[in-house]
Amino acid sequence: MSRAQLNRILAAILAIIIVTLVLLATLGQLLQGQQPPPAPPTRTPPGEPTATRPGEPTATATTTATPTSTPTATPTASPTPTPTTPPTPTSGPTPFPTTDPRYPDWKGSYWTNMELRGNPALVQNEGRIAFDWGMGSAAAGLPVDQFSARWERWFDFEPGPYTFFARADNGVRFYLDGVLLINEWYSNGRIMYTIELELSGRHYLQVEYYDNAGPALVYFGWEK
Repeated sequence: MSRAQLNRILAAILAIIIVTLVLLATLGQLLQGQQPPPAPPTRTPPGEPTATRPGEPTATATTTATPTSTPTATPTASPTPTPTTPPTPTSGPTPFPTTDPRYPDWKGSYWTNMELRGNPALVQNEGRIAFDWGMGSAAAGLPVDQFSARWERWFDFEPGPYTFFARADNGVRFYLDGVLLINEWYSNGRIMYTIELELSGRHYLQVEYYDNAGPALVYFGWEK
């Protein structure tokens, strides 16, 4: 290849490069021309009031206060009072009367009512409780009906079993050391009541009786 041919080839290559560069530059300008230019910022002149339409209220932003929830007071449970158990009374000795020399056996007291109420109309020593007054009076000054009586005494029992019996027309009660053992306090006719006890030593006995109407009788005793 001659030098002249080589120069022509180089000139053709350079022309192609220049054309290519021009095309690229033109294409870049075309691409930039498709994007719209940014809008200039709107500036309000100093001191110029904002235009408001006549009669149009201006909206004022109102801040609504959010109500604060009030804490609810939780009731405190009151302590349940513990019931206090009343103390059990301690049984003490019953203040029975001492032996009265005026009444070495049974001390018999009589009332002019059926409830042993008030002061007795008669008090006397009686050897045993075994009376059948029939339709008459138990003693002078007492009515033939609707009266009452009580007999009481101390007695020393030998150790062993005892059977106590009571028979009355009308009502009768028997206490041993203040404990009611026979309680037939109602109008009945000549019925016998018994109770068996194991006894030893000195004990206080009481028998109560009342007559309502009709024949009057009362019997009380014991056997070993």
